[in-house]
Amino acid sequence: MRNIVAKGWIQLAVLGAALYFAIDGIQILIDYSMGFITYEASFVRASRIALVLAGAIAFLLKKKILALTSFGRNVVKAIMIAAAFSFAAFLFCYTATDSDGVVRHRAWSWERHGWDEAVKATTAAYIEEFYSSTRRNRLRAVLEYRIHFKDGSSVNVWDDASSLSKLDKYVRSKGIPVEHGEADPIILNHLRKYADGDPEEIRRLLTR
Repeated sequence: MRNIVAKGWIQLAVLGAALYFAIDGIQILIDYSMGFITYEASFVRASRIALVLAGAIAFLLKKKILALTSFGRNVVKAIMIAAAFSFAAFLFCYTATDSDGVVRHRAWSWERHGWDEAVKATTAAYIEEFYSSTRRNRLRAVLEYRIHFKDGSSVNVWDDASSLSKLDKYVRSKGIPVEHGEADPIILNHLRKYADGDPEEIRRLLTR
C-alpha cells in the first residue's frame, strides 16, 4: 500500500514538472512556427500555475485520491475554467517582432507597426517601485529594448539574449538608430538574475 501511494505521488510530481515546462515548449513552437525574431508571451507565470493545478486535480480525480463534495465540484469547475482562460490568455496575448515589424496581440486587439514606421530603438535597465497585492511598496527590475514609432507610440520587445541580438542586428541593418539609456549598475552586476541568456551579450546590448 505504501509503495502504491509513493508511486502515485511520484507520478503526480512528474506530471506537474512536465506541465510546468510544457509552457516553454509551446513558446518555442510558436516562436519558430510564426517566424518571429523576438517573442514574449504574457501571463506565462499564471499559465504555468493554472496548467499544473488543473493537471494535478485531474490526476487526483482519475486516481480517485480526491473525493469531492457538491461544493468541491463547483470549486474544481471554477479552477478548471480559470485555468482555461489563463492558458488562452497565454496563447493570444504576446508581443513579437518579425521581418515585417512589431506586433502586439491581445485577446481584444491586434496592433502592428511596420519597420518603415520606426524612428529609433532605445535600451534601458532600471529599478522601479510598484505596489503589490499586499499594498506594500516593492522594487522590480525593468529591462527594455523599445521600438519607437512615428505616431509617438513605442513597444518594449525585450526577450532573451540570443533573440535580442538577432533583433539588434536586424534593426541596425534597417538603418534605425539605437540609443542606449540608463543601465542600473545593480542590474548590470546581476544579469543572470534579471535576464535570460548570455550576460555579456545582454551587457553589450544595453551599453554598446
